[in-house]
Amino acid sequence: PAMKNPVTTHRSNHDTRAYVLIDTEPDMTARVVRSLRRRDDVLMADAVNGPHGVIAVVEGRNASEVATTILMNIRKLNGVRDFTVYTAVPLVAVPAPVSD
Repeated sequence: PAMKNPVTTHRSNHDTRAYVLIDTEPDMTARVVRSLRRRDDVLMADAVNGPHGVIAVVEGRNASEVATTILMNIRKLNGVRDFTVYTAVPLVAVPAPVSD
């Protein structure tokens, strides 16, 4: 059987993970975090200092499932203004450094 290539050392039943940086409406950050933490497909959600109010980690069986979670659920949360998504890639997909 083919060996799975996990995104990180985190043990999970999911093959795809995305880091979602979320811009929230003023005074809505805590509400967005609470809503995200109630979701089974959100591994974690925290309020943060910086240009984004919230960082969340979303997991799914594949990229399509993760995209659906983000576009159909997170984007529609009351208080979400905008977001940026970084999808994790398996280490085997990361090119090796070029040596001299």
